[in-house]
Amino acid sequence: MNSVLMITLPILAILFYVFAFFFHRMDYFHRQNKQFTCRNTFPYELNEPIELSKNLAGNIFLFLGLICEVLFFSFFMMATNESSASFYIVVIGGAILSVLIFALYFIPFKYVRAHLSVSLIAYVLSLALSLIFAVNATNATMDYYDYFVTGTGSGEFAELIITDIFAYSASLSAIVAFAVVCMTREPFRLNKVTQDDGTVTYERPKVFALASMEWLTVLTNILFIASLLFYVVAIG
Repeated sequence: MNSVLMITLPILAILFYVFAFFFHRMDYFHRQNKQFTCRNTFPYELNEPIELSKNLAGNIFLFLGLICEVLFFSFFMMATNESSASFYIVVIGGAILSVLIFALYFIPFKYVRAHLSVSLIAYVLSLALSLIFAVNATNATMDYYDYFVTGTGSGEFAELIITDIFAYSASLSAIVAFAVVCMTREPFRLNKVTQDDGTVTYERPKVFALASMEWLTVLTNILFIASLLFYVVAIG
């Protein structure tokens, strides 16, 4: 495979996603005059209530990250000799996951069914892919173990260990997202606040389960890309 391209694309994808988040947060602060927090604010709120063109830098980087990630999965499928079912699930599922996460930034909650459908499918897919790849990466690491013990192939073994760390970190991120939702009795409940003048308002809790789950899904995807990056380096 073209190792330079296969290494460059996931690195660019991760960097673009980080830059997108940075510029989105800056724009949010200027619009709302408050810091953005992932604990109770949804990804789509980085783009509301303004025209997308006014948040141009963040959205351009987000789109570039999506393009790099989809291209990475496309080249990964064409450039390897793998033919197992789990390989195709990881590659095709990864490309679909990247599109679903991209959509989370643009589908507001007023379209409840569409937003929840994309959010839940993205979460389930992120959990399944991270677990499947973590198991496969562990098997690959064990296959290289004997070479490591005999003093050959140690580079591949070290890189596969890093792959395992990122793969299981992605799985852990997805599991934590599930735990956050499970620990919240009413994931959509707002806190009722009575003002001094008797006015009743509703505020989000410090940890809003669904918003937190979506951001942990985003994190799972980034860790998943990182694990695939080191796997590509290992099989070189």
